[in-house]
Amino acid sequence: MREGLASLRWACRRGMLELDLLLGQFLNDQFMALSLAERALFKTFLDYPDQDLIAWLLENKEPPYPPFFRLIKKIKKYALTATSAQTV
Repeated sequence: MREGLASLRWACRRGMLELDLLLGQFLNDQFMALSLAERALFKTFLDYPDQDLIAWLLENKEPPYPPFFRLIKKIKKYALTATSAQTV
């Protein structure tokens, strides 16, 4: 699994700092708590271009692939929780 996580860490490194931070921290803190199906979905999610990920995660645009809805919701919830924990 270590090799898999290393390649996912690399895939989380994007061309935009916001995505780097959001996806990298989600991977570090939440990935292992996901179901196997959600982990596979996260890997597929990372195959999309930065512009799509930004639109779905930060601009509230709907992805064309319905299974992404729950994953995006989890990532957003994590981001809100992690951000509010840092400000306290």
